[in-house]
Amino acid sequence: MEKIDCPARRETTEGIAVPSKTSMVGNTPGVFARRSDLSFFANHDDQTRLVPSEAIERLVSLYLQAAKEKTAHVALVWPGALSAIPLLHSLACFRLWEDGYKRGVRGLYYPSKRNSFHALNHVFISRSGLVGLANRVFEPCDGSTNEQVHESLRSKDSFLFAVNSQRKELAEASLRPCINELLPHFNQETPAQGWVSYSDHFFFRLKSKLCGRKQATALKQCVFPELGNPQYAPDALFALGHRLPHDSLAGALRTLRKVGLPDVVLIDGSWNSIRSVKGWQQRVVGLIRLLREMFKEHCPGVLVVMDEPRHMSWLQAALLRDNDEPPSRVRLQQHGFVYTAVGLGLEPKTGERCHPVANCRVRVVVTDFEVGDVIDKLYHSAKRLEAQGHDASSLWHVTNFLAKLSHLPGSSMILMNELHRRDAPPSAIGAFDWLHHKVPLLEFMRSGDALDERPLVEELLRKADRLVEAYRNNTPLGLRVESEVQAAFQAGRNVSVVVRNPLHKSVLQSFLVRAGGNARPPHPTAQVVAAGQLAGGVLEGDTLIYADMSAAILRDIVCGTFSGFEMVVALTAPMAWQLKHTLDPLLLMPEFAAFHERLKQVLDDIERQFAGAGASLLQDIEFRQPVFKLTTYEENDASVSDAEAVLVELENGLLLRRGLHSRTYVYDPDRAADGYSGFHPIEVENLQVGQQVFVMSGELRELIEASLHERGFATGKHLEFEEGLRLYHERVRTQANRLFQGNRAAQARMLRDKILRRDARLEPELGNVYHWLNLANSSETPFEELAPQAPRHFNAFRAFCQELRFSDVEIQWFWDFIIRPLRGRRRKDGRWLSDIYSRILFDPDSAIAYMGLSAATINSLRQKALENVFSVLEVVPPEPIVI
Repeated sequence: MEKIDCPARRETTEGIAVPSKTSMVGNTPGVFARRSDLSFFANHDDQTRLVPSEAIERLVSLYLQAAKEKTAHVALVWPGALSAIPLLHSLACFRLWEDGYKRGVRGLYYPSKRNSFHALNHVFISRSGLVGLANRVFEPCDGSTNEQVHESLRSKDSFLFAVNSQRKELAEASLRPCINELLPHFNQETPAQGWVSYSDHFFFRLKSKLCGRKQATALKQCVFPELGNPQYAPDALFALGHRLPHDSLAGALRTLRKVGLPDVVLIDGSWNSIRSVKGWQQRVVGLIRLLREMFKEHCPGVLVVMDEPRHMSWLQAALLRDNDEPPSRVRLQQHGFVYTAVGLGLEPKTGERCHPVANCRVRVVVTDFEVGDVIDKLYHSAKRLEAQGHDASSLWHVTNFLAKLSHLPGSSMILMNELHRRDAPPSAIGAFDWLHHKVPLLEFMRSGDALDERPLVEELLRKADRLVEAYRNNTPLGLRVESEVQAAFQAGRNVSVVVRNPLHKSVLQSFLVRAGGNARPPHPTAQVVAAGQLAGGVLEGDTLIYADMSAAILRDIVCGTFSGFEMVVALTAPMAWQLKHTLDPLLLMPEFAAFHERLKQVLDDIERQFAGAGASLLQDIEFRQPVFKLTTYEENDASVSDAEAVLVELENGLLLRRGLHSRTYVYDPDRAADGYSGFHPIEVENLQVGQQVFVMSGELRELIEASLHERGFATGKHLEFEEGLRLYHERVRTQANRLFQGNRAAQARMLRDKILRRDARLEPELGNVYHWLNLANSSETPFEELAPQAPRHFNAFRAFCQELRFSDVEIQWFWDFIIRPLRGRRRKDGRWLSDIYSRILFDPDSAIAYMGLSAATINSLRQKALENVFSVLEVVPPEPIVI
């Protein structure tokens, strides 16, 4: 096995700790592609060994190459994605230890978040493998040398052997350290935060169980402080938070002059990392420029890891834009790594490694070029205003709304019905309402801030009005999916349709069976699946239709295992446009040659249809197609009185309202070991600032519900309310038709005007009058899918019913015995179900035993749960009762 040196450090006259010029073996292509014997990672026992995948091995080699040669690289991992980029630093250190370079490598990681290192709490090192490594690089105390050791660090011996110093019964239980117990990381999230010693985190599960108080004390006092001190830690990873402003980044880098300059900078450009980082391109470019300006010839190597080809192109373009130097000095060296999974990149040790490519026919159909033209012009108009220093946020909101609405696989009317059926909060419904975005843009133009763009924006707004009105009944994408489903059924084929998320799934299912649409097919309706529910499963059938585009869907298209007759990819013009510019860079990278034929098929279909529509595909605008999804959280517990309510403020802006004795799940890294999730329940009254709590999101809840429904579990019946709710709907429909002329939209306008004349103060609540009257399909809708479709507050409800000439007795009865209690019961069920679902996530043995969920499903859901963990900023207990 070739050796890769880890440089020792010395102080320069400038006071910057930099690598010394040690003798190093050249990093040849053979080293870049080499395999190592890192097989001592364990899953849940010492028998199940894991090794880095081929892509990870090569990434580690590139990381070490950047550290050695002080070069800058960008690595594209595709079509899969790595879920824990900091693992690369850990693997690099393990490789160096294994090769006899006991000081490892020092790294800098950016942009870090509070949960960036959570995954490493669940990556365990085999106890026997770690002891074997310690024996291999042990340096005798008698002064003799170990030929296997090329870089001495005697304190590392006691550290590595610590895991072997357990009581006999503990050793037999095969307790293993996780990566975060072996490798220090120093996280700086705020400007005032310094680099704090990592000593207490080393072997935090084992050091209290070491045999002999003297040995435990010696390790704690002599070994851990040296290896855990930021100034001396030889293999540390310094992490800089994603919220640090530019000045704070510069300050943090200056502190590294004192504690030791890192050998390499690891920049996490994966979509999972940067999607919530505003202006991520400028932040990454700014950091690279800071490093070069501040450290000059001592600048560490740089490795940017990305999983989105389009983002890689944007980053390279931003580097060229913001630098005056020649492109050869500014651009990052590009490398491609084929990785088809999603996860850590560790896998069971096997001999076979292949990159499957789907072999069925793929056909792309593009629709809705009208919205593509409007979005393109709105984008450039907003960019021109911003270039003049003006705020164009109202333009961006409208652009995003149109993009979201256009790739809804159905209609906006069905979408609103679905939101009300779920009793979504007004804030969520407002985000799906056209007026919510249109009114600020009108005010923006009236104020004169649109400048010379005003005539164009007015024209685009008129077009947008027509588009939104058309989308009320059906979107072109929904119609195209429906026609593809019908064609497949008529050809005698079974059909599955994959959409982006559970919300789109509900909308499409309702759209395919809506009354008044095309005739129902003679075969059972299509199976509709949300992409997140696949979890690696294979859909059966003859025709597979993708009604959206995402990283998971694209991965299925190029290397999935679907064995049916045909894949159909139905896209709006903006989505196809984005896909084209995502795939283009891959054709220029020989590392992805195995996928080029499939990619050219997709691109040829897109380009042919754009040419036929007279639309341009040449320019890639930096616009990422947004999507409608319910990311709401269970924020309030309405059943808790003010006297017992605890308010909990979280880092993402959520304000939770919980009862003193209600249950919440706290993430504790110390517990994230040996197969445990790291979550444990506590009562809210015991919650402390700084703890990290799990909050159930709407998206995760829907994924769990879908998994339970597949096992035959159903929720939300409450059939005792069915007769009364159907009676209310029938009365509203009958009275509206008797009292108001015209179609439903005309009826809604007239009724709204009459209510406003009665009480103008109700105007904020009257945006949904159309929905309250839209009851034509309620009699055929199953009760568990039926929403009250009534005003949220009693004053508006009473005025609405009075204009429909309900009696006072009817009004009070419907409100007190049907509308309000049904909403309350479903809301209470929501909190109850959230607790049940939390137990499914964090008590998997019970879920597997009682509900029949597979371990793979539980693990997939639990991984998603880690995205819903937030730090507690403040806990406000209820005020004490004064007697």
